[in-house]
Amino acid sequence: MAALLSIVHGQTELLAQKVSRLEASALKGRGVIELDSTTFEEVMAAPRNYTMVVLFTAIAPEFQCVPCKNFDPEYRMVAAGWSKLLNRSQLFFGVIDFKLGQEVFQKFSMNSAPSVLFFPLGSLENDRYDFGKR
Repeated sequence: MAALLSIVHGQTELLAQKVSRLEASALKGRGVIELDSTTFEEVMAAPRNYTMVVLFTAIAPEFQCVPCKNFDPEYRMVAAGWSKLLNRSQLFFGVIDFKLGQEVFQKFSMNSAPSVLFFPLGSLENDRYDFGKR
């Protein structure tokens, strides 16, 4: 029984540290957590008691993604507004650019940008809004 309690306590502590890092990253990014392939996997790994909304984009100049450039400020405005709420629950906003996250784009079979994926509490299942499809 003591071993089980030790494991549970360790998981709880790990999760608290993870959420604390996310909150600090969101504060630094005015509501948005900048992601690359490595940080995306870390953020999405278990344990996870929070929800993620992730913008998959291609802002780098070499991609010339006009919809990406047009949507980015709007997404960041929503994230900044959400981060100012007193009762934000466990919802975080992330952004991953194709230039820094090609592996993640491939993992989710992304072939257009921008797209927004909603990952509910603790799940890798997602709801996708793809701006290229109507």
